[in-house]
Amino acid sequence: MSSRSTFRLIQFGAILLRSPRLLFKRKQQPEKPRRILIIHQLLLGDALMVTSLLARLRAQYPTAEIEVAGPPMLASLYQSRPYGVHFIPFTPKSWQSLFALFKRPTYDLALPILDNRYSWTAFAIGSRWIKGYENDKKNYKDIPFNELIPLPKDPTSITDIIGQLTETKAELLYDPEQWPQPDFSNFSLPELPYVVIHLGASTPLKYWNNDYWIRLARELNAKGFIPIWSAGPNELELVKAADPDGEFSSTAGQLNLAQLWHLIQHAKLLVCPDTGITHIAKHTFTPTVCLFGPGNKEMAGYSNFFSTAPFTAIDQNIECRNQHIFFKRQVDWVQHCKRSIQTCPNKAACMTNISYNTVFNACLNALKTENKQKREH
Repeated sequence: MSSRSTFRLIQFGAILLRSPRLLFKRKQQPEKPRRILIIHQLLLGDALMVTSLLARLRAQYPTAEIEVAGPPMLASLYQSRPYGVHFIPFTPKSWQSLFALFKRPTYDLALPILDNRYSWTAFAIGSRWIKGYENDKKNYKDIPFNELIPLPKDPTSITDIIGQLTETKAELLYDPEQWPQPDFSNFSLPELPYVVIHLGASTPLKYWNNDYWIRLARELNAKGFIPIWSAGPNELELVKAADPDGEFSSTAGQLNLAQLWHLIQHAKLLVCPDTGITHIAKHTFTPTVCLFGPGNKEMAGYSNFFSTAPFTAIDQNIECRNQHIFFKRQVDWVQHCKRSIQTCPNKAACMTNISYNTVFNACLNALKTENKQKREH
């Protein structure tokens, strides 16, 4: 039996034992929860958007124990205990991670983030109050919830949507001092000053022109900045395609997330497609130029919470960014594209139509602004 199957079997058994509670649900959330669980299986970018929720929970419940159960790959980023939270590696691929949650003291409040299937995990481990967002259609994932709130009716960033799971009315802004630098052992920074050019993304629809990337690296180098290529462990070919002669150094596939955080934190600039790396840069306040293709800059780029981070989004106004599915919900105001490279009707025009000069000038402006701010301080 696979570990995932064992996970489901153990969880199902625990649900059966607690099933009477489904008939006699609590009718009121604990006024001052002492223990709070955030549970999700989000990828890097979405996971770092949860920071808005951490900040609001800590403001609302300053003495509460707050724990985040999420993908094990994120553990290194939470070693420094941002907002005083404790991170628990959790994955439905491992029954041991379910036992790790069982062994924790009972949670007064559990918040499954956007994917409501993890309400069942929160219920199985005995959480007293489970709160999340409504689906557009009722289904079995909603049954364990004590409270479901509607998604915003107007366009809202994902960061701010997640933050609204709390009841605090305070409009908080991200403070980098609340997220101490993670442990980046066994890694030395490149020669200063450098800029990070990250090529990877979740879909080929987000790739930019290789000739533009190498031209950008050369022209930034001519301005006195050392280009450093970056990409994921399965994206080494992207660097080879952009820089076949190996003109510039590459960290592609060599760094864990904590080391990547350290690299980005000390960079003068990050340039990349819309990908999870940009959200590290928002946390380190590294000037960023982000190229949006199928994604929506108003949802995944800008937000109220990170509004003071030095971030520039570049995109094309293109009609095929017209799909409305958000975490398996139909949300009319959502505007993005989730097509594959095979089903794209316009040959990735959302990215290929972004001009080189637009990106280069945005980079120069970001570098100029960064230098000005440093002189003022």
